[in-house]
Amino acid sequence: MYGKADAMTSLSFMTHEVFDGLILLIILIGLIAAALRLRADFTRPLPGDPPAFLDAEDTQPIRKR
Repeated sequence: MYGKADAMTSLSFMTHEVFDGLILLIILIGLIAAALRLRADFTRPLPGDPPAFLDAEDTQPIRKR
C-alpha cells in the first residue's frame, strides 16, 4: 500500500531537535506523575493508624458522680 518513499516523507518532520524535545517531554511527564504518586502515598494515613477524629478531645467531658 505505502512505498518506502511514502514512509520516509511522513517522518520528514522528525529532526534531531524534535526527537530530543519529545524525549524531554516524556521524561517531564514521568517526573510529574511520580511526584503526584509520591505525594498521594505520603499524605494518606497508614493502615494501622486510628482515624484522626479519635485524637480530638471530647466536646462533653465525663462527669464525676
